[in-house]
Amino acid sequence: MMAIERHDDGDETEAERLAWTVVELADRHALGAVQRPWPGGTFAAVEVLMGMCSDDEDSAESVLNRLTEFRNPQTWAVAARSQEARRPARAKALYRRAADREDLNALERLALMERHRNTADAERLHRTAVNGGGRLGPLLAHWEDTGRADEAERARRYGLEIDGSIADPWPFRPSGPRER
Repeated sequence: MMAIERHDDGDETEAERLAWTVVELADRHALGAVQRPWPGGTFAAVEVLMGMCSDDEDSAESVLNRLTEFRNPQTWAVAARSQEARRPARAKALYRRAADREDLNALERLALMERHRNTADAERLHRTAVNGGGRLGPLLAHWEDTGRADEAERARRYGLEIDGSIADPWPFRPSGPRER
C-alpha cells in the first residue's frame, strides 16, 4: 500500500523500490500455490511496477523480464494479467508458467483466454483446475457458454465423479421405523 501511496504522490523512485521489496520478500517465501505469501501485497506491487511503465514498451519489457526471474507463481500470474490485452502470447506463457507451479487461478485465466480460440483446450484446462482442487464454477460457465447449460445445471446440482463425469442423483429413500 505504501508503494501505491508513493506512486500516487509522484515519488516514482520510492514507489518502485517498495514494490520490488514486496516482490522480493514474497519470492523469498514462495512455497507454491497453497501458501502464497501476501497475495494482496504481491498483486499491488506488480500492478504498481507495470503501471509505472504502461506507456513505455521498453520499460515494460524490462520489468516483465525481471519479474519472470522470481519463483513466486503469483508474480507471474499478475504480470500475465497486465499483458492479456496488449500481448496475449506473453500473457499465456506467463500463465502457463504459473499453472505449472500449481497456481489454479492462473490455470483458470489461461482457460478463459483459450475459450474463443479452442473450446476443447479451454475445457481441458478448466477440468485440470477442478481436478487440482479449483472451483467448479468456471468449468460450468464454460459449458453454459458453449451450449451445454443442461449439463452445467446437472453438475451444479449433483457434482462430478472422480472420473470427471456428472454424478447421478442419489435415490431418495424415506426412512421408516427401524426394526430391532
